[in-house]
Amino acid sequence: MPEIAPPRGTHDILPSDSTAWRWILETHRTVVESFGYRQLDTPIFESTELFARGVGEET
Repeated sequence: MPEIAPPRGTHDILPSDSTAWRWILETHRTVVESFGYRQLDTPIFESTELFARGVGEET
């Protein structure tokens, strides 16, 4: 059976770290909203075709 691994360059946030991450994200949101910014959610992963067009398939 193949080993399941996260995509290269990513990592999981484990339960022992999730409280700190939530605090960081909430603090960040509070600060940026105080300057009038609003949240923008973008795709986490893009299709490889997008990058092949931009940098070429040999890169």
